[in-house]
Amino acid sequence: MSTATKKEFRFLAQELRAAGTDAKPRIQGYAARYGIKTQLQPGLREVIMPGAFRKTVANKDACYACFNHDPEKILGRVSAGNLRLRDDDTGLYFDCDIDLGVSYASDLYRNIQNQTISECSFGFYALKEDFVEDDEDQGEILRELRECSVFDVSPVIEPQYQGTSVSARSRAMFPDGLPETVELRSKRPSSIEVDEREIAAMRARVAIAQRS
Repeated sequence: MSTATKKEFRFLAQELRAAGTDAKPRIQGYAARYGIKTQLQPGLREVIMPGAFRKTVANKDACYACFNHDPEKILGRVSAGNLRLRDDDTGLYFDCDIDLGVSYASDLYRNIQNQTISECSFGFYALKEDFVEDDEDQGEILRELRECSVFDVSPVIEPQYQGTSVSARSRAMFPDGLPETVELRSKRPSSIEVDEREIAAMRARVAIAQRS
C-alpha cells in the first residue's frame, strides 16, 4: 500500500439488522453498495465499481467492526473469526458475532433490533481508481473506485455528512485530508452552471488521467 494513501469513510443508510439467535446473536448488512454515486465535491462524484472489494475479502485484510468508528468499542475482527466479510454483486456484506456479555455490544444489539440504529459506515484505502466524465452529467467528473482495502465496518448512529456543508462532508469522508488525486479534481467553481470552456477543461483532465 502506498504511503500516500489516506483513510476515507463512506456511509450507507438502512442497511443494518440484527440476526442470529438469543444464544448466538449477530449483526449483519451491507457496509457499501456498488453502483451508487456519492457527491464528493461540487463537480466531482464517486462510484464504487463491482469487484472493488474482491481482494480485500480474499486476502482477509486487517478489518474490525466497532460502534461509531470508536476502537474502544470493538465488536469483532476478521483475524479473530468473529467478523466475516463477503464481496457479492451488491457490494460489501458483513456478518459480525455479538458478545452480549459486553455492555456496549449488548446495548447496540438491542438498538439495532428495535431499529433505533440502522445505518452503516466503512473505512477504506483507495488502491485503484479512475477519473472519467460522468455520462449522466457532462458537468461532473466521476471517480470510479476499482480496488479498496477495507479496515473498518461500523454501525453508526447517523451518517456524519448527512445534511452538512461541503466542508463538513469533506472532513467526515476524508479525515486525513483529500487524497492528491481527489484534490486535483476538486478545484472548480461550485456554481451549478458550467460553460463550454469548463467542460473542455474537464475533458482534458479526464484524457490525461486515462493516459496516466
